[in-house]
Order: sequence, then structure tokens, then C-alpha cells
Amino acid sequence: MSRPKSSRLKSIFALPVFALPIFAVPVLLLLISCGTDYPVVPQNISFNVDRTFTFSVPAVVTINRDTTLVSTVATDTEAYDSNGTTTSQLQTARVWSLTLVSDDENYTLDKLGTVTVLIGGDTVAFDPMPAGTIDTTLTLTQKDITKPMQSSTFTASLVCHPSMAPPNAATITCAMTVIYSAYYPI
Repeated sequence: MSRPKSSRLKSIFALPVFALPIFAVPVLLLLISCGTDYPVVPQNISFNVDRTFTFSVPAVVTINRDTTLVSTVATDTEAYDSNGTTTSQLQTARVWSLTLVSDDENYTLDKLGTVTVLIGGDTVAFDPMPAGTIDTTLTLTQKDITKPMQSSTFTASLVCHPSMAPPNAATITCAMTVIYSAYYPI
């Protein structure tokens, strides 16, 4: 005759350790060896920085040909410092928004034709500027631009296909918001 179920359970727990099933011993050893000395997991932070720089469009520019306008921009490390990080701790940097504005109301952005904005060698935004364009927000590529943002200066380029030259030299202001993620020192 078999024993009732409750007495079988009591007898299993009453067995010495060496009588436990073979798989239970490694599990027990693992539990015993676990401690609380886990390595510190680095914390990440995200923050955004607004950057503004300009491109000069000369009064003499080649019409209907690709033209590259270049601007050298100083990296503002104060923004990194105020967020408790440094350039070496940056993990990612992506352009979140980018707009262009001309300082000459007679030389509107549609005169630039197709526009591409590069940071370093990476295309970060582009747009065909059809005639009558009033929207100055460009299509973004979400390219990671961490390397240029880690140096003391970076090169920004505006590649365009002007349909006409400005009557006087014009300035195109580029305003962009960069979203960063970085290690946060503990």
C-alpha cells in the first residue's frame, strides 16, 4: 500500500544533502556562491545641445552646378561639462532637427536647389528645395556623428545646386539640435 502524498513530501525534505537528486547539488552550490559583489554597471545619460553656424554664399557662384560651402565650427564642451560628461564619454550623437535660414529675403532657400548638409564626411540632412519652398526643415538621416562631436572643431558642409547667385553675398544660418548619449561617471 502506498503512503499518503503529504508523508512522501515530508520524507524528501528529511533526507540528508547527499541523498538529494543529482541536479539539485549544482543549483545549491550556485546559490551559495552568489554574492552581491557585482561590477558597477555604467549609467547612461541623454541630453540635447542646440548648435548654430553659418555658411557664406558668395555673390559670384556657379549656377546649376554643385557648390560646396564649408564652415568650421568649434565644439562647445561646456554643454558636456554641464551634463556631467566629457567628449571621451560620448556614445552617440545624432542630429534631431536641422533648419536653414537665409539672411537675405531676396535670396530664399529655393534658390539653392538641392541641399545636402554634412558633418565631417557624413550626410546628416538633405532636401530638394523646389521653387517657392517655405519649409526650411530638412530630411534627416539619423547618422551617428559622435567622432566629429568629440574633436575640438568639426567641419560642416552645405552642398547645393544654386539656380541663381545672390545679388550680394548671403549668409545661410544652420540651426541644429543634436541628441547625445554618454556614459555618466559614478
